[in-house]
Amino acid sequence: MVCGAVLRSKIRRRRTSGSALARFRRLLDPDGVAGDLAEMSGFLRGLRIYTGAALSLALSGTADDVGFDPVLFDADATRSATDDGRPLAESDGMLTAELLRIFQQHARTGFRAFDAAKRSYLLGGNTYLVVDDDVEAVLQVVREKQQAGPAERRAFAANPSAAIAERLAEEA
Repeated sequence: MVCGAVLRSKIRRRRTSGSALARFRRLLDPDGVAGDLAEMSGFLRGLRIYTGAALSLALSGTADDVGFDPVLFDADATRSATDDGRPLAESDGMLTAELLRIFQQHARTGFRAFDAAKRSYLLGGNTYLVVDDDVEAVLQVVREKQQAGPAERRAFAANPSAAIAERLAEEA
């Protein structure tokens, strides 16, 4: 189940058509079909970079003990949903089910493997997830709340935007 509202930083420092990494990825493969890359090294040919620009929460558990994990969206999915006048859905997420599971739960490289949020995550051989600055700040709040007690997790799941806005205001 995806939390009703997509969590986006309310203090975006800049609006761009996409992150630098997303533009770099489009330069490497402008048609999105991995065209002729014969001149690139094997590493670059196999390199896959996902760039997270927004997130939502997938809720799990019971009323007594709620859990949640981030679901990430790229700039294109976010823009498309906005243009269509619809909320983002978990199916709009940028990662396949397997890569999402690795991001959320992998014991050594996943989101839960670290006490603090990170700017990038290894999802597999030459496959990386990199998040925008504002998404990293929101992920930090999510990670802290995942480690909190049941009452605090329930309160966060009920209204994540309030806790995120409070934290971002403290850091501003």
